[in-house]
Amino acid sequence: MLTRLTFISKICSSLHFKFNIAMAFLPRETYRKRNKTFRAVFGAPVPYTVFDKSRTLSEWAGWVREEVYKL
Repeated sequence: MLTRLTFISKICSSLHFKFNIAMAFLPRETYRKRNKTFRAVFGAPVPYTVFDKSRTLSEWAGWVREEVYKL
């Protein structure tokens, strides 16, 4: 199912408009969603027990970065 913004955006791109008219409707769409709760999940949580002394803090940071980029 296409949302209104997606539909307008596809029409604009097919007509080769330089300005995306769907952006003009974005504040309206955002305002309609006020007082609603959104939940975003991007993967399984990493348990704290994974982070042991086998790596340095910067190595762990690099590992977490790689795992996030895999998502």
